[in-house]
Amino acid sequence: MDATYRTTFYSLAVPTLFANFSRIVYLSDDILLRACPSLLYYSIPATAQIGATRDLLLIPAQTNGFRLPQAIAGGPPLVDYHCGALGVLDSNNYFQNGVLVFNIAEISQAQAEDCGHLCSTLFWMSDQDILNRIFYGKVHFIHQNWNVCWGPGCVEASETLPAEWKKIYDDGLANPFAVHFSGFPKPWTGWDGPYAEDFRRLLGDVLRAFP
Repeated sequence: MDATYRTTFYSLAVPTLFANFSRIVYLSDDILLRACPSLLYYSIPATAQIGATRDLLLIPAQTNGFRLPQAIAGGPPLVDYHCGALGVLDSNNYFQNGVLVFNIAEISQAQAEDCGHLCSTLFWMSDQDILNRIFYGKVHFIHQNWNVCWGPGCVEASETLPAEWKKIYDDGLANPFAVHFSGFPKPWTGWDGPYAEDFRRLLGDVLRAFP
């Protein structure tokens, strides 16, 4: 269960804080971009409200008996929680919030306000669940390579994916447009693995350029 951190408020406040912009790209702070962000900016059609990728590594939890913590509605099965609490009728279409394209021009005032109002409600994955509740069915799924989750436990989680999703994940990991260092520890706190050194090298370049 996630706590409500400052970054949670920031991600949910995007449609309000940037209401004068037509489109905003949002990246969480553990993303390593390996492709030009302008490609991401133009990755959704003008009629879509939000662009995102599916949360692939969560897909096996739909069928392997995974239940939420007891503190969340008594610990229901994931699919029941998605359907009942979030209105996500197909858990395969539950999206990940590490990389998002907000099409501000298509988001209503009521949706922007709901992002803030729901912060006081207990959810399992806080802002990610709230965004799914508000924007489910209004999402344009961008190329999965834009948000390839990688970090401790990701290999093990990917091994339980159905074959079609496993291929998508493996193809993305071989050539990610953006690497999402999900889980803990992070590359900057000692975790080592593919693309971790790329992140540290980029961070070093930034710190030298902006001492």
